[in-house]
Parts: sequence; structure tokens; C-alpha cells
Amino acid sequence: MAAMQVTSVEESSVPATESSSSSAVSSKLSLPSARVKTIMKSAPDSMAISQDAVFLVARATEYFVAHLATTAHGSNSAGGKLDYRDLSHIVASDSALCFLKDVVPKKVLARDYFASLQNSAGNS
Repeated sequence: MAAMQVTSVEESSVPATESSSSSAVSSKLSLPSARVKTIMKSAPDSMAISQDAVFLVARATEYFVAHLATTAHGSNSAGGKLDYRDLSHIVASDSALCFLKDVVPKKVLARDYFASLQNSAGNS
């Protein structure tokens, strides 16, 4: 049976069926695999977690963060640096990212928030 390959933009292909030590696999990731495994184990319904599953979740997370940052930077009007405002704008405007609205909300100044509270209290 032919070995399947996982292709990365930054690095060469890695055979998915290749068994290697966890340190060799971890060196191909930006996220620490031990931390990813700890987070995965924190789920109440988690069972035994294989090293391949940890690698795939870490890799998928890296791709997701890269996609989010690239999209936010591409919509940036300044073009220079990536701000929280850019991330919150993308999360608010993209329906595929609506699950992040509580995690990356639009920035509201305290004076605007208190003004809206006073307006809503005055309307009640």
C-alpha cells in the first residue's frame, strides 16, 4: 500500500504512515505537542490519544492561525502590521469565523460602553 503524504507549504512532504519519535515529530511543529496533548486530554469525553492525533490537531491549529492572520492582514488598510482590530473585524465579518465572536470581540471603549448602558437604562 502506498504511503499517504501530508504536504506543508513551508517544508517538504512527510509520510503520514512513517513512525518516528515524538521529538522528530515535534520539531516539525510550532506548537508544543505536550501542551496540545494536555488540552486534548482536558476534554471530558477524551479517550486514549495517539501521537498522530496530537500531530494532526497541532498542524491543523497552525494552519488555522496562519489562515486567520493572513486573511486579517490582507484586509488591513494600513498594510504594515496586524492589529487586534484587524482580527476582530475579520471575525465579525466572516460567517465561517462566527464561532470566535466571544473570543475575539470588537473592541469597545469604556466610555462608549457606559454611554450605551445609560441609554439602555434611560429607555427602560
